[in-house]
Amino acid sequence: MKGSALLKFLALTVLLLLAVSLLMDALAFALYPADPATGRARGCYTTLELLLGVKRPTEWARLTQFAVAGGIAVSCVVLMIRWWRSR
Repeated sequence: MKGSALLKFLALTVLLLLAVSLLMDALAFALYPADPATGRARGCYTTLELLLGVKRPTEWARLTQFAVAGGIAVSCVVLMIRWWRSR
């Protein structure tokens, strides 16, 4: 493998892993207890919501993660097919 081919392969692999992790996070429904110190309510939070520090679970976070994960995965597959055909 040439250097640029290896770099493309690694970039697509990292993007696919990101897509899988976003999808897995959006599908997980782990119930977190209420935290009076931070004011966070009891509920099922995604990692994105925990990073943003929201106080209540939101509907848009899961939908956003599904959309982004799907977009990244489809884009990676299209790029892989184009890359394979150009070789």
